[in-house]
Amino acid sequence: ETMAGPSENNVARYRGHVNSINCMQVIDDATDAGENLKTTYIFTAGYDHTARCFNAETGECLFVYRGHGSFVFALRVAVETEEAEELKGIKGHSRWFLYTGSYDGTVRRWDVATGRCVKVYELEYGDENPRFRAGIVLLVEVFEDLFFTVTSDKVLRGWGVEDGEMAWDSREHKDNITAMQVRGKSERASAHELIEKPAELFTCSADKTVRVWEPLTGSCKRVLRFDSQPLYAMFVQTDGQLFVGAGSTILHCDSESGEGIRSFTCHTGAVKALWAEDGRVYAGTGMVSVQFNVKSGQRERVLGGHTSVITCLQLHDKTLYTTGDDCVCTWDTEPLLFCCMDGNLKLLRVLLSGTNDEEPVDVEMKT
Repeated sequence: ETMAGPSENNVARYRGHVNSINCMQVIDDATDAGENLKTTYIFTAGYDHTARCFNAETGECLFVYRGHGSFVFALRVAVETEEAEELKGIKGHSRWFLYTGSYDGTVRRWDVATGRCVKVYELEYGDENPRFRAGIVLLVEVFEDLFFTVTSDKVLRGWGVEDGEMAWDSREHKDNITAMQVRGKSERASAHELIEKPAELFTCSADKTVRVWEPLTGSCKRVLRFDSQPLYAMFVQTDGQLFVGAGSTILHCDSESGEGIRSFTCHTGAVKALWAEDGRVYAGTGMVSVQFNVKSGQRERVLGGHTSVITCLQLHDKTLYTTGDDCVCTWDTEPLLFCCMDGNLKLLRVLLSGTNDEEPVDVEMKT
């Protein structure tokens, strides 16, 4: 359960799982510790029935979360503030909770700091006895006092964190729901006013639609329909830009209107994971990750390093985290800096892939 050292292909590898990893989230504690003292953590879970927490700086596996009776398909970390301290006039202390969803039909809530499972949600609903069970949990999201599940019966459900009771459900998707994401509330300045956009829950499906939901009530606010192959990946930015994976193509569009902006073509397989940030979109396609420039549409990098299909990826602090087999790989996305002599000693930015919206330079150039 260690981190392998840097290699010529990637920055580091985090190992510990004994089978493939299905889900991952990278998060830091900058809110509590401050930007200069923060620590970054990697949470993973997979086919070995466990979830794990790694220190991204040291590679140490801090906790192994054991308890599920089968494969773990989904996880999400929620940061909650202690209300009791706030009532005393003391600044609220943050507590982290890890939610994991499994093939065993349960969601578990873990105290990240202790590794202890504090609640098991059986996902039962209805008035009959015995009650109905939601079934295999494929996706999990968390928002305020609710968590959301996508199960193998193609149903989206919201549940109360406190009591585990079902708050709402929806059967509007006509095929498998393949991705789910909460876009937090945001503010956008127009010419005359500051427009606040409420939080929204996004889902995409093999039925070729993206549906946008009001998280607390489960009402469907809008449906975006795509004339494409089935959708198997999705990422929505805070500013409303939406990226979906349809076959081997990434479709970039506006999440309000669905109006298309650009498309990107991958040549290594179907797009199963997406992340977009800082003018780049990253796609897990086959056993590699591909980086595109959103503005130009240019493919900039192809990153290997895995022996199985990429299941998830995330950009955090200019580092790209990828997984799909039994390890997590990290990649430095910053341009390389080289020293050269040209009269005076200076730094030469060698843009091997044309990053920062500049043309690639000749890496064979002499000084």
